[in-house]
Amino acid sequence: MLSLRYEVACQGLNGDEKELKSARTALQEIVKDAPDFLPGHVSLGDVLRRLGAPLEASSVWEEGYRSLGRGVFLERLEALFLDEGDPATLLSFYRDFVREKANDLMLRFFYGKLCLRLEMIEEGLEQLQLVEGSGVDSPQIHLLLAEGHSRRGRLDIAIQQYKKALGVTSRLSIGYVCDLCAEESSEWQSRCPACGEWASLSVVGRQSLRGAMTATTQLRPIHHGERETWGTV
Repeated sequence: MLSLRYEVACQGLNGDEKELKSARTALQEIVKDAPDFLPGHVSLGDVLRRLGAPLEASSVWEEGYRSLGRGVFLERLEALFLDEGDPATLLSFYRDFVREKANDLMLRFFYGKLCLRLEMIEEGLEQLQLVEGSGVDSPQIHLLLAEGHSRRGRLDIAIQQYKKALGVTSRLSIGYVCDLCAEESSEWQSRCPACGEWASLSVVGRQSLRGAMTATTQLRPIHHGERETWGTV
């Protein structure tokens, strides 16, 4: 029933003011009845924003992040405050929350990303380097670090980070992917470790390469008179 109630409430998200208010009431009840139901918190903030109540929306999303710790709330907050032309309030939220929960790597990741958007490069790099130094190894982290160093003209470091993001090593390894379940592997294996299918691992991009091969224009003989026609073009 919770899913059905949510779907019904969301039908009013793109409606007029009356429908939006009805959706707000329904979503508030859902959040009250099921505090752990992530979509309820996200959509309640969305409807409040559409009703012209950005501060109420931000409060819902801030509380949602505090209780559920999901990155979608930070994405919503970033879009809200930047659209409102008020990045200072969001920066204050991040700085206060980081002091409160210094080990929250998700928070530091979004904090660092926001700083890069605002051209606060060194502060952004500091946050992202803390995340990387905690053992997080993801393409997103490396891409953001590469962007920050690139903007500071530290191209050698930026290139290293771009290589990490792309998984480029001195071997220039391409990697393999399962044709059946899309599981990736750095080395070829006789059997996919995820789905168990035999002989299903192929070089990444094989399908695209084979498709391009079949689509290549076929050679044909030049007919009488074509050579002369080309020579006049």
